Amino acid sequence: MLKKISVIIPIFNSEKYLQRSLKSIFKQSFKVHEVIIIDDGSCDNSKKIVFNWMNKLPISYYKNDRNMGVPFSLRKGICLSKGDIIFRLDSDDEWRKNHVKNIYTLINKNKNSVLFASRASYKYPSKKEILISKILSSKTIKKDLMWDNPIVHSTVAFRKEDYLKTCGYMNYKIAHDYGLFIELLRLGELSFSKNVSVNYYVNNNSLSKKNNKESLKERLLNQWRAIYLFKSESKLLALKIIPILLIRTIFKK
Repeated sequence: MLKKISVIIPIFNSEKYLQRSLKSIFKQSFKVHEVIIIDDGSCDNSKKIVFNWMNKLPISYYKNDRNMGVPFSLRKGICLSKGDIIFRLDSDDEWRKNHVKNIYTLINKNKNSVLFASRASYKYPSKKEILISKILSSKTIKKDLMWDNPIVHSTVAFRKEDYLKTCGYMNYKIAHDYGLFIELLRLGELSFSKNVSVNYYVNNNSLSKKNNKESLKERLLNQWRAIYLFKSESKLLALKIIPILLIRTIFKK
């Protein structure tokens, strides 16, 4: 039975990049059933761009009464979604042609997995340098999460029913994806595609770049959470990380 796919895209003054992300959905070899766009109080031409795409994509547009932040918009989008599978795409990133098909294939093959992702190409607008995210596996991901979040948010998908078993996207301004991945992986495994199927654009104006202190604080909180939950995966690694984490927590470095 074909599972319905919902794509969730929060936007805030995204007119510079939104056309690119929507075009990448339109060009997918495997079509989605629903594109939910949550406008978090934009005051630019984002809404106009969205409405221009409504005759090409199955878009449902909602606007928050005021700026509520990305986690709120994601929770709202998932609550409003009608799909069985939730795909994520940030408004400044883009999917390559076979991204949805690749991830959907993973989902059908791996019934016990709860989180699905692929590799991404890191694009630096001001540089010629291009980096590729590393290959991840279900065997090591929980150990990886004890140190950092190696999963690119725009590559992921998960079943809505699994998401509803977690506390969802928590109110981290920046590391809400990190927190959700930890909570999902309490329930099951990661299935990962080695294919590079997403272009992730590194933006110097991103929240994490603008607010390094808040970003570090949220990362540390998630690290402690991951160590608490996944220390049995590697007690030796946890023991190595804890002293470093204590120092960073005390001095926020």
